[in-house]
Amino acid sequence: MGQAKKKKEIIEKYKEVSSIIGKEKEKIAKLSPLQEYLLTEGKDKKDISKYTDVFDEDIFYKYYKVKPNRVRPADWNIQFIDTLTKLLNADYAVEKLGLKQALENRESALSEFNDICCGYKTSVIVNILEELGKLGLLAKITEYRIRHYQYYECDDLYNEYGRKLAELAFNEISYLNIVEMLSLEMDKRGKNISPNLKEHMCFEDVKTLDAKLKKGEPFKIFRGFLIEPLEMVRGEGMRIDKNNVEEGYVGRKADGNEYFRKWNAGKGISFTFDKNIAAWFCYWQLTFGEKSTYNTPEDKRNIWSNRESRGIPQQLKTREEYIDYFGDTYQKRLDALGKKAIVCELLIDPKDIKGFAFSKVEAEINVLPEDAKVIHYEICGGNKIAAGVYDNNYRRAEETADLEVYSNTKVSILNFTDENGRMFQIFANKEEIEDKIAELKDVFYKDGRIGKTLDGGKAIEIFKDAAIEIPREHNPKKLTKDFWDFLLRRPERKLRKKGMMYVVS
Repeated sequence: MGQAKKKKEIIEKYKEVSSIIGKEKEKIAKLSPLQEYLLTEGKDKKDISKYTDVFDEDIFYKYYKVKPNRVRPADWNIQFIDTLTKLLNADYAVEKLGLKQALENRESALSEFNDICCGYKTSVIVNILEELGKLGLLAKITEYRIRHYQYYECDDLYNEYGRKLAELAFNEISYLNIVEMLSLEMDKRGKNISPNLKEHMCFEDVKTLDAKLKKGEPFKIFRGFLIEPLEMVRGEGMRIDKNNVEEGYVGRKADGNEYFRKWNAGKGISFTFDKNIAAWFCYWQLTFGEKSTYNTPEDKRNIWSNRESRGIPQQLKTREEYIDYFGDTYQKRLDALGKKAIVCELLIDPKDIKGFAFSKVEAEINVLPEDAKVIHYEICGGNKIAAGVYDNNYRRAEETADLEVYSNTKVSILNFTDENGRMFQIFANKEEIEDKIAELKDVFYKDGRIGKTLDGGKAIEIFKDAAIEIPREHNPKKLTKDFWDFLLRRPERKLRKKGMMYVVS
């Protein structure tokens, strides 16, 4: 077939798609949470509560940096309808007419539609997803991708609508859907030719899951959670006190694997490949989890250690100092809440996987609790949680300014702000500064004053004396995988440049 004829055929197919989707424009418009308001109340300029009520004000502000009452409902409504229509057209073209040229348009429209749904109340999002399913114009795989994204972005899961959102995301999805979704994820991430460290780690997690599915054998996963002191991780039942359990409790080895591997307390559907991330989940639950009072007058979680290491800047804390300070902090929070932190190792069959999310570097996979068997669990104190958080932190770095730890790299980074409010970075040879920073810390620890802090000015001078120039192929701000590898190895002597600083902002 000639190019002109092929192009004409593609154009005709696109016209066919537009005609099919266009016939449903009224139904599509009704999916917008603001459509009814604009048709019935839109002329009433005084009462805006009838449209702001569909939004979660805090979440809306988190995404858009304005409150819902600052947006024009008519514009927001049109944007929702246009974005959904664009997605429906592209998805139909790909799935029903086999137009591979529309794949990129679909990915773009899918991202835009997911973004515009963020900011609505969970009940409203659930309604959008249910009505979208009834409309029947999207391929199931695309529906599930939307449902999963909305679930992973939702911070309001501990209620009726949060549970409904989880059901929509996970209850009906098949293993074949998971395989297809993972293939799309592999393709999308494989096209990123210059990923930052966070994106690189995400892709590594995607490849890990891909290898597990191809192997097809049961594998281990981890989950971090908090439980009440008398709850039992295994079996059925609870403790009566420290030494006694309820009558009829089963879960010991003598009760057989059916009960010894049965999961009892701390159930959920979110897991990870990485034990350190499971410890990080304990931290997250401890700080922001269910019934969190964080940053409110009743806050029991906003508790901090008073150990000396608090006076050492974050980016100059060694791993040991980090664990000393934050381990004590997390233990105080555990004690205040009266909880136990658990990192649990479980076994699953890959065919039981219901979802995955890698964009937040949590290597998250989803399995229904009844499909996960307990292999081992560990009660974690504050220090173990802090160690897991520290070892997981670098995975989240997108820019060099995000590396706020005195890491084991061969090049250390110091961020500081001058008297004019400008932020700078110094990259220094770790070997040259190590002893001097240790001496500076000795002076700090010998200082008997309360509320003391490390001498930041002297730390800056130490870094300046050992500063190096970054090779031109690296952007000092962007932490790519190649740049990370450079930081891990000993810097070349020819790059030595005393006093070298880089402007951040």
